[in-house]
Amino acid sequence: MTRSKLIRHLAVVFTVVMLGVAGCAQLAQKERELTFRIVPGDASWYAGLPDGVREMDIPLVADGGAHRIHAW
Repeated sequence: MTRSKLIRHLAVVFTVVMLGVAGCAQLAQKERELTFRIVPGDASWYAGLPDGVREMDIPLVADGGAHRIHAW
């Protein structure tokens, strides 16, 4: 294999590896954007509970009531 062919093959391999790294980084960034994150406070679309809906905390029996489920 001549020196120019070796350099060409190494350039192709390097390009493919760099594109793979860049693609994985882009996917990781997009996953962070699309993952649901809880933000403190009320959402801008939330105007309160509808009429007739009751808000309550249900104690979990399995752990002696130390944890609760917040429900509507």
